[in-house]
Amino acid sequence: MNIIAASFFVTIIPILLQKIGIHIGIEKTVVSNMPLMVPGMVMFNAIRDTLNGNYQAGWNRIAEALMIGASIATGTGVALAVHLI
Repeated sequence: MNIIAASFFVTIIPILLQKIGIHIGIEKTVVSNMPLMVPGMVMFNAIRDTLNGNYQAGWNRIAEALMIGASIATGTGVALAVHLI
């Protein structure tokens, strides 16, 4: 839930600033802030655990990384949907 809220606010704040007259690049702002939330280390650890033979931990971490990615996409999608309304 925290990741959904974070990605929503990272996307909606530049949109709101653009609407009140502060001209910033929405795409550049959103794209520059999203990599901070991407689960790179979780995916790296999932691959490491799987290669070390700890399949259960590997699959758990892969599931966690996929859920984080889906949460980021959900928050960003909701903010962009609000923008289009």
